[in-house]
Amino acid sequence: MLQVISRNDGSALSLTLAQITREFGPGWDARERKARVRHVLAAGVEHPLVQARFRARAEMLVGSDLGYACRIADQWLADAKVRAARGSRLGLVIIAEVRLMLRWARRHRREHDFFWAIEKLTPGWPDEAAFARELAP
Repeated sequence: MLQVISRNDGSALSLTLAQITREFGPGWDARERKARVRHVLAAGVEHPLVQARFRARAEMLVGSDLGYACRIADQWLADAKVRAARGSRLGLVIIAEVRLMLRWARRHRREHDFFWAIEKLTPGWPDEAAFARELAP
């Protein structure tokens, strides 16, 4: 959550985040993240912006099953929060979006969509993605 990450140092960013939280409530960042993920899903995996945003993370998940990918995304998010606490928010939003999509797919038993998305996002890795899909229960 942005409230946890923001530094209460009186900076313009901290003051802006505090004002947004007061205006929209404490869950505004989760709602905003869900809205961005809905937009990504509506755009489709072939969309160039989706490719640019998620390809690197998808390449790290080639060969993983959905459960393992969710655990990896949880670890990525924990690591990104530590880095964000030190001042670098680079990648935190993307990792949070990846984690949300993976958890949604797992909750709705959409493992086939996970493998399909990995194949589309990682065109240089089709053999490993197909192998992982064959191993999935």
